[in-house]
Amino acid sequence: FDSLLTHDLAFREVMKEEFEEWDMFGSPEILPISLTTDFKLLTRQKLKDEYQQAVMNYHLNDTVSVNWKVKIRPRGNARRKACFYPPLKINFSKKEVFWEQLKEHDKVKMVIECRNSNWATQILLLEYYAYKVYNLITDYSFRVKLLEVSYTDTSEKINPDQGYAFFIEDVDLLASRINAVKVNLKNIKEQVTDHKNLADFYVFQYFIGNTDWSIKADHNIELLKLNDPFRSILLTIPYDFDYAGIVDANYALPNDKYDLESVRERMYLGSCIEESYVR
Repeated sequence: FDSLLTHDLAFREVMKEEFEEWDMFGSPEILPISLTTDFKLLTRQKLKDEYQQAVMNYHLNDTVSVNWKVKIRPRGNARRKACFYPPLKINFSKKEVFWEQLKEHDKVKMVIECRNSNWATQILLLEYYAYKVYNLITDYSFRVKLLEVSYTDTSEKINPDQGYAFFIEDVDLLASRINAVKVNLKNIKEQVTDHKNLADFYVFQYFIGNTDWSIKADHNIELLKLNDPFRSILLTIPYDFDYAGIVDANYALPNDKYDLESVRERMYLGSCIEESYVR
């Protein structure tokens, strides 16, 4: 692919035309990829933040495929301990990335199935659809891309496998899309937040039965500031919904700050919001 792209003008023009307007997170199709790495090493060191080499492959069509040399590492908290396969952070080399959105935002979060089982597939898809539901409520949300992944273990200790996974939009890509910048703040006051966005956030978290978040502690949220010279408005963007009741992961425990029997017991954690901001 790289040789054709470099030396074949006609091929380069076809690829440019095919991908110039293509939006990975905006297209509805499931993206088929393959991931090759030492999965035995990955599972053995899943509690460490250490990158390891991997190869990701994507078939452009029946005859052309792209191989990317990437680095992957485990990410997340609870899932590292509870799952056989931890969520991943994919680090693309900017020199080798053809798609512009990955070239500009080279680190992508990837959620994979916790284990090789039907319930793990169900959990992953339910969390994926939680993101998609919030996309319907507001553009101030992380987009996701559903993947169909074939896994190959270079250590040959783990049998080849396949399953679903999804990419989560990089926070810098989200910020660029909504004309905002990421900020790092704690103990923020509601007065400096967008109340419509806050109402969407509160009601959505209650709707999916999620208590695993905190604006004050900056937990499972990203804060973005709109690039508006006339007002200083912060947006609260949620992520990581595996502890939500709608997902009901078998490893999820109710928030120990509240007297809840299970994650499927809803509790509203927001403050009172003006009625005009609630649909």
